[in-house]
Amino acid sequence: MIRGPLTITLLFFFLSSYAQRITQKIKLDRRLSEISGIDIWRDTLVIAVNDGGNLPVVYFLNLEGEIVHEVYLKNARNKDWEDLAIGKSDTLYIGDFGNNLGNRKDRAIYKLDLKEGLNKDTMVSVRMGISFEGQPYQKEKVKSHPYDCESLYWKEDTLWMISKNRTSKKVEKSLKKRQPILYALDPLKGGKAVVMDTLKIKRIRKGFKDQVTSADAFDSKIFFLTYDGMYVYKGPAVQEEQLINFKKLTQKEALVFINDQKCLVAAEHNRFLGGPFLYTIEWKTK
Repeated sequence: MIRGPLTITLLFFFLSSYAQRITQKIKLDRRLSEISGIDIWRDTLVIAVNDGGNLPVVYFLNLEGEIVHEVYLKNARNKDWEDLAIGKSDTLYIGDFGNNLGNRKDRAIYKLDLKEGLNKDTMVSVRMGISFEGQPYQKEKVKSHPYDCESLYWKEDTLWMISKNRTSKKVEKSLKKRQPILYALDPLKGGKAVVMDTLKIKRIRKGFKDQVTSADAFDSKIFFLTYDGMYVYKGPAVQEEQLINFKKLTQKEALVFINDQKCLVAAEHNRFLGGPFLYTIEWKTK
């Protein structure tokens, strides 16, 4: 959850090596003003949640962006919900793991049955406490650290997360140590998320432009979203390919793929531009 001048920049998308266009722009209900995670369920519904500080509510939207149902998780707290993923047996996983200041110890993933949630106004979810491999005990708040996280996706019966590495160039000169980190977590046990890889974005600048805010798996590929663009993860020791280059900076917080040339991106509301918005983006290789 970011505040300040970053949120006032217009949301336009441009490509370097790909031709793309926004084929649909939907203004969402103000109840989704801080939308932070989306996924597609049963090909007809968009599941969405808001960022931290909002009610612990899961929203069900149709493909026109209208809220058709919402369910309140009466045993949950939305301290910093940052993303979500749908796994086996219609199970929804919600990542309450935002850690802007580096000293949070109560991170968790909530899970619930979407079939049950669709037919109830309130329900009880299951809470799994989690931690991240390598994170030291940190009592004091810090601005520069690699243990924030805003992305969650499901692949091969595993929950995967990519860190929003806040380590600054002033603190750490090494480009490798300022890269996002890929973690894997057992969805049945929770516990410690294990380091699997360090991503390799060629440019890591100061500020927020290269911070990972969402991720999704489609077919055999992994895609992740930053304020600067959308990338294709190509595996260990391989440079990521930038699929889309966003020449205009804005706060893009959620991503889900519909097919290999079509995705949805959600952007939060801001007082200058209105919203919140849900964009359908399509592209093809030139």
